[in-house]
Amino acid sequence: DVNGRTKMYKNIVDGNHYMEAGMPESFNVLVKEIRSLGISLELEQD
Repeated sequence: DVNGRTKMYKNIVDGNHYMEAGMPESFNVLVKEIRSLGISLELEQD
């Protein structure tokens, strides 16, 4: 997503090559598609 690319670019320019992984936007789209079908979906983080 755009926010992730912006953060990555800023980190590279600043010389910091550490990036925390997050949820990809495509996964969020998938969740919304499943919910639009009327299927209840709850996500848990370990």
